[in-house]
Amino acid sequence: MLVTILGAALIARHAGVLVLAAGPGRALAAAGALGLAGAVLVMTGRAAAAFGPARALARRIFTEPLRPTLPEGGLELPMAGAMLAGAGAVALASQVGVVFLGVIVAAWSAYFLFHSPSRRPVPVAPLLAWLLVPAYWLLATIAGPEGLGLRALPLVPLSPAAEWLVGAALLLVAWSVSGLWPLHRQTPGALTGAVGALLLLRIALPLAPGGLESWRPLAVYFIIFGVWK
Repeated sequence: MLVTILGAALIARHAGVLVLAAGPGRALAAAGALGLAGAVLVMTGRAAAAFGPARALARRIFTEPLRPTLPEGGLELPMAGAMLAGAGAVALASQVGVVFLGVIVAAWSAYFLFHSPSRRPVPVAPLLAWLLVPAYWLLATIAGPEGLGLRALPLVPLSPAAEWLVGAALLLVAWSVSGLWPLHRQTPGALTGAVGALLLLRIALPLAPGGLESWRPLAVYFIIFGVWK
């Protein structure tokens, strides 16, 4: 609830500037259009819910978020410790390689921690975390002997194409551990979401701001839909 209130306050701060710049007429017209679009979505959803096959398909797509179901076999403490260690590496490490390794460890340990051996889904999110391996190879090749310390990330000479590729990989990995749809049944977003956020904040933003900017128009829609779901 506190995070929701803070997010609403931040959005309202920026939205207020846009409303004042647009004027009352345009702001009212935009509000009316959004309200109409919302009404259409509600009516469409109700109509689909009354149709049996559509209702069954919706239940398969829009399932409940992942709940903490600890596995059997005495692996709870080791997996929890590995997840915390991985998250700590992402938050505190000063080398890109250690941060990437922390993300991979956190993703896999959270996956094993929250799925019993008999009911584990295909590990899509943990497998996506391995995209950090080729991303690190590319970055290490470009950085050369200067290394990949976090303080030197803004100095890594990435081309626009390299920024585009690295930005895509980091966004996809951050999405995979965030617990957002359609990967909300893979890892517990309440625990690993911070890992994805730190990956973008500590690595992606200083390293490939142009790449993130190029992906922003597409990523915003997916993030909004994922949060809403």
